[in-house]
Amino acid sequence: MARKNEILTHTQPDRQEFRASLQYIVDKTDHVDTAVCLALGKFENVELSAEEALQHQLAMFLVLCEMLEIKQNTKIKTIFQDPRFEPPEEYVITLAGGEVVKHPGALEHMTENSFVFAPYLVWPAFPDTIIKTHPALYIGNKVESGGGMGIPIAERYVRQFYVTGKREMGPDLQEIIDQTKKFADSYDKYLFDTTYDSLHTKYGSHFQNMWVHHPKRERPDSDNDPPGGASVAPGPSNPKPKDDSDHGPKGDGGSGFD
Repeated sequence: MARKNEILTHTQPDRQEFRASLQYIVDKTDHVDTAVCLALGKFENVELSAEEALQHQLAMFLVLCEMLEIKQNTKIKTIFQDPRFEPPEEYVITLAGGEVVKHPGALEHMTENSFVFAPYLVWPAFPDTIIKTHPALYIGNKVESGGGMGIPIAERYVRQFYVTGKREMGPDLQEIIDQTKKFADSYDKYLFDTTYDSLHTKYGSHFQNMWVHHPKRERPDSDNDPPGGASVAPGPSNPKPKDDSDHGPKGDGGSGFD
């Protein structure tokens, strides 16, 4: 008989469904050698929502890495990059077995055999990070032609016009457009299960508008849809970039978290 104060999380349907959604992600992921976490944020922050976000997102990243390791029976190297990291963040990450690198060091570890986790990477950083590679698993803002990727393209076009006076789109901008289309066309995408927020987070929704990206297979497995929905979730993702990013906080210095 269970003790009066025993926490029986394994018997609660919402937790079971969330675990099933994580297991689906792991089962659908090809072999991973390295896991890269971008733009995790600050561990010590005056905004409790920001501090909480780092803790929960770090935990989610490590849990997925552990599940992948169990599936593969191999050790996965974990890499972390964020220019705002200071000794407190580096200490926590080192305790968790991770390695902190400086930009652009993470790119060396982002390959077709990588898991890339970037829930708070802002759109202007995408051309120099996410779309340059085609990882085995990417979780973060939804990458599609148009949408949020229009932000870095517009910013770079404006910069080009002011610097050179040329109105024609330069080859670097066309390359970003081509890389974005190639990335978007190469992946199946579905929304990350946000059940976790309602169960565990106190100050915000730290996993909303996050999309899971798996490389498309030659023969789609239509009978293996993610729990609770189709393999490609309907509707566009929120194009608003999350401010706590690889480029640092934006605006008036707020936390940058929704």
